[in-house]
Amino acid sequence: MAEAYFEEGASEGEKEEGGEIEVIDVDAFPSSSEDGDVVPFGDDAEERQLKPFQREVVSVEVGMDTTRSYGPPWGRNPAPKEKWNKFDLPIAPQDHMRFSEEFLHRCIRWVGNQRVTFNTNSVNILAAMQVSWNAVFSLEYPLRISRHTPVYDITMQKVYQWRNTLGTLAYDCVDEYFLDHKNTFKTDDERAAHVDELLKMGGKLPFLYARIRTNETSGKREGIGAFQGPIVLKVFAAHLKALEAIDKRAVSNDIKPYGALALAATAVERAFTASAGGYVNRTHSWFSDRNWGEVSMKYLAATQTLSDATWNIIVRRAKATMDQAEPDQFKILKDLPEKPVDDYAVDDIVDEEWLANNREGDESEDNGGVSEGANVHDEHMKVEEEM
Repeated sequence: MAEAYFEEGASEGEKEEGGEIEVIDVDAFPSSSEDGDVVPFGDDAEERQLKPFQREVVSVEVGMDTTRSYGPPWGRNPAPKEKWNKFDLPIAPQDHMRFSEEFLHRCIRWVGNQRVTFNTNSVNILAAMQVSWNAVFSLEYPLRISRHTPVYDITMQKVYQWRNTLGTLAYDCVDEYFLDHKNTFKTDDERAAHVDELLKMGGKLPFLYARIRTNETSGKREGIGAFQGPIVLKVFAAHLKALEAIDKRAVSNDIKPYGALALAATAVERAFTASAGGYVNRTHSWFSDRNWGEVSMKYLAATQTLSDATWNIIVRRAKATMDQAEPDQFKILKDLPEKPVDDYAVDDIVDEEWLANNREGDESEDNGGVSEGANVHDEHMKVEEEM
């Protein structure tokens, strides 16, 4: 049944590559350090290499206390610690759009190009922010970026949102896939059986490839067109489209966004894993390092085995799936945090009617003032209706 997922005929990837990919030691590949040197990353890379792809993922973050009740008994949590908003940025309000469309997207492009997925501790993201800032704002707003400042914290928030958006988009794409194949897989049971086919082939997961074929000599099934499964391409294409905001043109075919492609593949696997019941269970697992970091590192290692020709094909095919009329899936990168509403702020409004009813001296202080329960209007916390 898995063949329903794939395209007919040989793909460009088959012509160029011959199909199979090999997962190799992640530590063999360097990553940028603060001083420009290269440092290995993934302390347990060797152990991860020996493990099979993890298929069962808990439905909540491991260690999460699901029994504890937070906040006052009436349901409103205490006011949170104030966070940075766009008016805390060291730029004029008219430059907020430049901050989101140019500076933030440059940072996202850099993160997506790195050999990292969820855990970015092995790369110097602060230095990347500084380079991006200098490229966009160095003349008008010279700044030395440091940690726990508005620029740094808002940028890191957007990096997390970019990653989460990839996960959400994969859910949407699998939902759409089931809808497009509603005549093929008509019930939850039929969809569940199809999902099982897509997930049970170990390292040769069908959704990762343009198609699956049977080797005539060995009789084994092998993937053709690695990282060119239609849903993987669509999720990856959303990342490429977001990058167009930087230079206002299509991205080059020669780029190699290792991390972004690995995260796209991980997001699609999570979406199908969450569909084991025949529908997309969006509460299945958080798209996090704790739940999906190990799987993402396997995909990351695989992206680094791809030839230049295959990378070129992946990027070109992903760009071909873009719908230019479709809204930007990463609009959240352009929406800078607003100043939070303080629902503990008090309105100190005293109008003429209120003054007339509460004039000082209405009750003599010599007689003890206003006695408890005497002549004090009970407003019953009424809310006036709008006229």
